[in-house]
Amino acid sequence: ALQTIWDNYGHDQQAIDATGFSNYSGSYNYRNVRGANTLSCHAFGCAIDIDAEHRPLGHRGNRFPQPILDAFYAVGVTYGGDFTNRADEMHLQWSHE
Repeated sequence: ALQTIWDNYGHDQQAIDATGFSNYSGSYNYRNVRGANTLSCHAFGCAIDIDAEHRPLGHRGNRFPQPILDAFYAVGVTYGGDFTNRADEMHLQWSHE
């Protein structure tokens, strides 16, 4: 997925930076899903948060650009911006909760 994004943005780091996608916000964290009694995908190291400052939990309207999402969808990643109950537009996971 990262190679596809790199290629889609013409190997231009500034263009990727402008999307917020290079703003790492965390991955492994042994914890429960917020507000639940089950472990988060972060607890298993199969989730990553990107650009949390501009994509806060529970807010909609700042999805990653479609080329970035398509690169991750192509490898089976679930995007938190697609969650129906609570938006998590910073969140990408390689598993289902």
